[in-house]
Amino acid sequence: MSANHVFRCEELATEIFSHLAPGPLRITDTPQYRHHRTQRKTALARAARVCRAWEVPALKVLWTVVDDISELLLVLPCMAIEDDVCVCIKALSS
Repeated sequence: MSANHVFRCEELATEIFSHLAPGPLRITDTPQYRHHRTQRKTALARAARVCRAWEVPALKVLWTVVDDISELLLVLPCMAIEDDVCVCIKALSS
């Protein structure tokens, strides 16, 4: 099976990308570990933009661990960061 076929299988691609999983953030983590963790998250975000076959598996792994709820809330179009606080800038229309 060629590499192209492996990455077209979502389950296999997810398993491969899981080796880049950033893992949970702990208060006792060293600066080097935090930097390495950030690099892993960046690599997953970039992989998600490479092609459609990689998008879902890379994002599944990337969003497995959310360090701050504001990261998740900023996905909503009505949310923004103001003075280091996540705020609703407009109501969601129904």
